[in-house]
Amino acid sequence: MTCLDTPCEEAALTCLFEQFQADQQRLANGEAISLLAKWLPSINASNAQTIKRAKKIARFFQLSDKEYRQSLSAMRKSLHLIENHLREQDYSFDYAKQPSRALFKYRKAFLHNDELRYQAYLD
Repeated sequence: MTCLDTPCEEAALTCLFEQFQADQQRLANGEAISLLAKWLPSINASNAQTIKRAKKIARFFQLSDKEYRQSLSAMRKSLHLIENHLREQDYSFDYAKQPSRALFKYRKAFLHNDELRYQAYLD
């Protein structure tokens, strides 16, 4: 996202769009997708700058706000992101399959909301 509003913006957006299309095709075929959807900004974010970036990307992708939001949602769901589980207060995921940085970042939430399973994982 650092290339937005710079001379290399179009090249960066083109690269993002190509990966976005490839991921959409893979998702339709039931195949694994890249982590692009995790890192693309959301239109319904609380930060005005994030919303501005998301809208710029959606326009470049020739998607309405709704289409962009729904596409990201479907892709993120297929990635089984820990952040989605936490947002939904679903602690049924396997701790052993989570990235170490996410485990560190959310350790207080795990201890507060899923203490028994998290302590068992740590032991």
